[in-house]
Amino acid sequence: MQLKRDTEYALRILYSVAGSSKEKRPRPGGLTLSEISALSGVPRVGIDRICGRLRAAALLECRKTESGEIVYMPAPDLLQKTLLDIVNVTEKGVQLFAVFDKDSAFYAANGTRLQKLQSGAERQMSLQLREFFEK
Repeated sequence: MQLKRDTEYALRILYSVAGSSKEKRPRPGGLTLSEISALSGVPRVGIDRICGRLRAAALLECRKTESGEIVYMPAPDLLQKTLLDIVNVTEKGVQLFAVFDKDSAFYAANGTRLQKLQSGAERQMSLQLREFFEK
């Protein structure tokens, strides 16, 4: 299994935005998309799309500043979210064994094992982001 690059980009974006609240910024309260791109190393062309998905999933918040700039900040409960939450946003869920023919003899004999493997992978991805982001 290989996750999409968007999953890595989403993690880098969230890490940058979460870390920005601890650092001094030109303005309090958030980062512009250009600043997120510079901090995360994610190409500017993908930032809008990924930040939109993260915002729709309530992982990021945005607001307009007095000067009219749109800035992004972490959702209040971001660190309680999990890696699996991000994977579900960028990958639309991960089904490790979706390629198997459910009517095959192999799946009939091993379907329960495959489901246990799927559950185990989901448990491993259920670590809170706090464990990734806090130093």
